[in-house]
Amino acid sequence: RYIRSINRRSLPYKLEPNHFADLTDDEFKSYKGALDDESNDRMHAKIKRSKRMFEVPDQLDWRDYGAVNPAKGQGTCGSCWAFATAGAVEAAHFIQKGELLNLAEQQLLDCTWSTPGVYHGNNCCLGGWTWKAFSWVKKFGLATTKSYGHYRGQEGFCKTSNLIVGARITSYRRVKRFNPIALKKALSYHGPATISINANPKSLKFYSDGIMSDKHCSKLRWKNH
Repeated sequence: RYIRSINRRSLPYKLEPNHFADLTDDEFKSYKGALDDESNDRMHAKIKRSKRMFEVPDQLDWRDYGAVNPAKGQGTCGSCWAFATAGAVEAAHFIQKGELLNLAEQQLLDCTWSTPGVYHGNNCCLGGWTWKAFSWVKKFGLATTKSYGHYRGQEGFCKTSNLIVGARITSYRRVKRFNPIALKKALSYHGPATISINANPKSLKFYSDGIMSDKHCSKLRWKNH
């Protein structure tokens, strides 16, 4: 009844039953993995123009340019932070090199919480921070999925040998929150970004397609995905 009631409204998104339908709210919450950001906004980006930068378009979809892989599923592991990080690095690599790779989310699960001498603290399937994952990728690079192994949705040992590093990054920055102009510039000049939302609304549990516009998604107190 809830799904039908939402779909009857003139909303920009649609819902349908899925594999989350029989989960309690607490069970559904356990599948999310973004932890409250402890960086205190200390890495706000100053988006600077360069000779190759252009005017910010009114509409931009990097999928139209082949910069984004098809959507993947994290399963029952709270690893959204790893998928977001890998996807952003894949897109950045494509924009710079013209090559769309499939990078190993599993490497981020295995390695960003257990690498000696690196600022870490991600918790595998219990959640993590994209900026900590970016910090790790900046130092070590991110292996291809073919080289490291496919996503298992559980923690494992960090592999360090016989790997093909698919992509590296030299820096990462935070875009000032609640500043859509800064975000548009970042997306236009540098490519897809990672974001955090509150994924507790029931509408997201049954989301099917369209543009999600539930006002509760932006509640900072509960951001978890």
